[in-house]
Amino acid sequence: MITSPVRFFLLPAIAGLLTFSGCATYRNATAYFNTYYNASKLYDEAVADMMKSPQAGRDSNYFAPYKLPQPVIAKFERVIEKGSRVIQFHGESGYVEDAILMIGRSYLFQNETESAAAKFRELLDNFPESDQRVVARLWLARALYQGGNEDEAVAVAKELSAPADGSDAPEVPGDVILEAVMLEAQIYSDRGDFAQAAEALGRSVAMDGEDRLKAIAQYQLGAVYEETGDYVRAAEAFGLVGEYNPTPSMNFNARLRRGVMLSLAGSPDGALETFDEVIAWRLEPYQFALVDLEIANAYWEKGDSAAAFTLFEIIDSTYKNTDASARSYFKRGEILEKQYRDLPGARKFFEKAKSEFPASAITPRAVARFASLERYFKTADGLSKDDSTLRNHLNPDTLGSPADTSAHVAGGLPDTSTGAVRFNWTGPEDFAADSVIPETVNRAPPTMTASDNLSMRSIRSRPRHLVQDPDYPDEGSPDGEGASPEPADAALAGNAVAKEGNQSAAAKPGKPAAQTPLPPDGLRMRIAEGHYELGGIFLLDLDLPDSALVHYETLVGKYPESPLVPKALYAMSEAYRIFDDSVAVDSLYDKLLTRYPETEYADQVRKLRGLDTAAAVESSESIRYKKAEAALNGGDPTLALAEFKSLAGDSRDTLVSPKACYAVGWIYENSLIDLDSADAWYRKLIKDYPASVYADNAEPKVAVRGDTAMLEDYVKVKRIEAVPKPHKINPGQPSSRATPGKDGALPPASEIAKPPIDPDADEYYNPAEDEEEEEVDPDAEPTDPDDPGRSAGLMIPGTSTIARPV
Repeated sequence: MITSPVRFFLLPAIAGLLTFSGCATYRNATAYFNTYYNASKLYDEAVADMMKSPQAGRDSNYFAPYKLPQPVIAKFERVIEKGSRVIQFHGESGYVEDAILMIGRSYLFQNETESAAAKFRELLDNFPESDQRVVARLWLARALYQGGNEDEAVAVAKELSAPADGSDAPEVPGDVILEAVMLEAQIYSDRGDFAQAAEALGRSVAMDGEDRLKAIAQYQLGAVYEETGDYVRAAEAFGLVGEYNPTPSMNFNARLRRGVMLSLAGSPDGALETFDEVIAWRLEPYQFALVDLEIANAYWEKGDSAAAFTLFEIIDSTYKNTDASARSYFKRGEILEKQYRDLPGARKFFEKAKSEFPASAITPRAVARFASLERYFKTADGLSKDDSTLRNHLNPDTLGSPADTSAHVAGGLPDTSTGAVRFNWTGPEDFAADSVIPETVNRAPPTMTASDNLSMRSIRSRPRHLVQDPDYPDEGSPDGEGASPEPADAALAGNAVAKEGNQSAAAKPGKPAAQTPLPPDGLRMRIAEGHYELGGIFLLDLDLPDSALVHYETLVGKYPESPLVPKALYAMSEAYRIFDDSVAVDSLYDKLLTRYPETEYADQVRKLRGLDTAAAVESSESIRYKKAEAALNGGDPTLALAEFKSLAGDSRDTLVSPKACYAVGWIYENSLIDLDSADAWYRKLIKDYPASVYADNAEPKVAVRGDTAMLEDYVKVKRIEAVPKPHKINPGQPSSRATPGKDGALPPASEIAKPPIDPDADEYYNPAEDEEEEEVDPDAEPTDPDDPGRSAGLMIPGTSTIARPV
């Protein structure tokens, strides 16, 4: 057969093209099946495992960082490794862009935001024609937000959600726009701009997009309204979540929150109807517990306190060691503290709440509330004892007569129900015990009815007249259950605390010997400190500024010579600021400026009023202190000592005097090595200026010098056990170490017992190495041969001393 010349040349060309085309197709197939396919499959598995792990808080913040278990993290790490192989070895394949996007997401799920953002930017910079650019921009915005760069994140999100301008830019899918708007709203919410957050979320639920995302946006809208206290709109928003096909968990949470919002909005009956609908669903045990808890809360909001407390009891017994039972205990603690002013009862419930379910979100709050009440009772008990001791000192003839101890000293709350008096102070005598803001009217806690044979539904369905009214405890329940509650004034007078204290004291065997009581001046000082401490507890911990005012006013009125008076006056101004009483605040500011002009609190008042503070701070005493400081730094401690003594004795500057007194003690201790004089000046400092920071620094020095057993309370010594010498040693290494004596010093080399030479020991062993002298630290403090116990006094070798006062 004759072959055509054209065919002769054409066939090899076609074969070559097929060959080259087949190679490219083969490489793509290899990249997919051998690398990208495995990475993509592993990524899907990791995401599925991640979604199985409960992520607290993602209902209210869809963009919150994930918390992943270690196995899931390991899977994402393998995804990153396999995806990097696609980029490295198959860069010409069509899967590089997908691999980059997958790697960036894997980084973000592990909260490695910088690496994630770098990958998304890599795709955007290197693939301008990629169809993955829109998705990459959305994930870049998420990475920026999660990494704390909110400004850039919201800018990228706004670009994505902006209407198309008719250019050739790729169309943005509805789901991407919806998620971008949700991210905008989340950033506004984080910033506290709830109006813009609500507006953005309202737009998002009206957009085209996946119902799953709309359900999340609708739930977030309810959370925003709840944050602003608009409970009616919050209830409405939570009620619409079910319209968007949410997950069962989100649907339950939304319905539960709707009921809570109705209760807070003043519609507890509507809340109970919602809870009746939810409790009929097929729920998990923990979900039943949460519904029952909110039913009890709704009865409390309804005013049916007896039914509420009975339901709380049922929750305690039915759902032990759960989040619901922990919240139940905490709720009752809050009720007893805020509504009934029953602090002993509140403390017991907070104590149960903090240990009932450690994983509960309420646990940290319960721990804090319990600690605050513990501090309160401890301080109030000490104040009561000091007050009683002082009365016995001043009135020995009345020993054994009924104590005239006020409620706030005995451990209860101050009586603040007598009405408010406008604060207009001209002197200590103007302080009256009733010059406080009235508190909520106290009520007795409700009587608990027996709940052994009562179901949740039967309790909820009982008519209101069959449940005991706590405002009329004498009527009781029709069936005779329950005893009359303890009167509220008994709890306020501290009777419960006194009984508890007596029982605990009687149960303790072998009480320690009573200490010598302080003299009257020392007791007055400590009583003033107790009132200041209780005022701070009420103001900062218990959120009871009216009760705090009682203690601050007692301190200022009865102990005007206390150095704590300026602090108390400033604290009182903060308490009156809470009540928006600007007249009282201005009056207190004026007193600080006129009577205590050189204190730091007067300086703060000047700053608040925009006054010049430089002239007030630079007093003549301050100038003298700087001169003494310069003399000390110049190597003349004697001249500095004389000036500091003069300042400590005659200065009226409450900032300079304690500092100068401390400087005198410091010079005696560190420069002149006169520890007795240093001890005397430190004691003077503690007595005259107990509230200063310098007294805090001097206290451990004086305590350790007076009792060496207290050394361990102030200096934590890390004890290192002696290591026995090994039988065999390496050439060139020391063979032994001397063991320190009891006082921490090494004995002379001549007194160290030499170990017997073992004939089987290493032939390179040199006994003379044991006789090498210990190196002397040139910076170590010299020891006094005439006073070997000096190390237990003010200067402790091996420990750091207080820094120079200058």
